[in-house]
Amino acid sequence: MDREDKNTLIAIVAILLVFLSGYVGIHIYSGHNPYFSLVTSQSMQHDDHSSELGIIDTGDMVIVRDKSMIDLQTYLEGRTTGFGTFGDYGSVIIYRGDYGSSIIHRLLLQIEVKEDSSGKYASIPYLDAYPSWESADSPGTELDPDMLREDIILKDLGYRGLDVYINIEFILSKTDAGVSGYVTMGDNNTIIDQSSFYGTDFVIAGLVTEDRIISVPVIEIPWVGCLKLSFDGRAYIVDHHSPNSLPSLGFFMLGMLFLVLSLYVLYIGVITEKRRKKT
Repeated sequence: MDREDKNTLIAIVAILLVFLSGYVGIHIYSGHNPYFSLVTSQSMQHDDHSSELGIIDTGDMVIVRDKSMIDLQTYLEGRTTGFGTFGDYGSVIIYRGDYGSSIIHRLLLQIEVKEDSSGKYASIPYLDAYPSWESADSPGTELDPDMLREDIILKDLGYRGLDVYINIEFILSKTDAGVSGYVTMGDNNTIIDQSSFYGTDFVIAGLVTEDRIISVPVIEIPWVGCLKLSFDGRAYIVDHHSPNSLPSLGFFMLGMLFLVLSLYVLYIGVITEKRRKKT
């Protein structure tokens, strides 16, 4: 084997090692199997008809981590600490809904259900630090965030500045005393998952407890999931919610192909020049 063939072999081995190292690195970093999750709904988009980098859109893939490796923060806590993911405050999770489906939504707030002689009540950490919230039934009434029995409204919440109704009474009716869990909501939704407005078809009746959390999305891989949705005959989902995703993926792949070909041409040029100098 001459020197040029050895160099080519070394280059191939180096490329394989890079891919292997990447796979091992994701395995260690994620701590969860599978490492990826496909986004098939519009509930986390920040634009109704377009995908955006850094936001979880229809047709995206996300790299997830095991919940044991992440310190979760709610939207309310994130407003205090400055922590945010995917375009807003707080952590995003994937959890198991009441009907077996996997839901990818943001942690809005945490509720600790407690009980005294008057019955169950909700204690909500970081609610006292939220700038604008009030009783849904008696606006202007002073409430104790550590002892709530009535529904409340969080004003100017999220990237759209919504007034979000928190169904405290409904949640208490569906949750045992001593249980702590999360209220969740999609960034593109207008009501929380634990809402009585869903009737009998609510996403989840009670709080999202620790045992329901499957994984925690940490990195967006834009557009890639469009290919799987297309192969599965569900391209219409992408066309309806994020029609720019497939063209963006196409331009990205063409750019990568151009880069690889450019590197290959550069490599061939170097080899050719070395051969010319030897002759």
